[in-house]
Amino acid sequence: MEFEEFKRINNNPGSDDIILYLFTKIQLLERRVGELEGNFQPPILNEVIEFFENNAYSQDAAIRAFNHYHQANWKDTKGKPVKNWKQKMRTVWFKDQNRIKTVQQTQGKTLFHDGKNFGSR
Repeated sequence: MEFEEFKRINNNPGSDDIILYLFTKIQLLERRVGELEGNFQPPILNEVIEFFENNAYSQDAAIRAFNHYHQANWKDTKGKPVKNWKQKMRTVWFKDQNRIKTVQQTQGKTLFHDGKNFGSR
């Protein structure tokens, strides 16, 4: 997110908001440098949330996944270091129960959208 977009979304951000924005940008730049050097760089929470939401998975699942690996120092349940966090999220956390759920009213029936299909419950 660029700063002009950030200001537009946050409608006159205060100094704390600007500091948080700059801190996040610094973290992302440090990650990119580490990646270019061939080192695994763990994502920040906002990256994980954005990755989940862009793939129709819930923010709650993203936070749980991030906390799980962050607390384990980015090692999996077998103690092996995570090398590709996006692939780990796809294989472990991208399950139907973690999909974004939306509700739609149609012809007197409530339909739930699981990110793929509508179905009544």
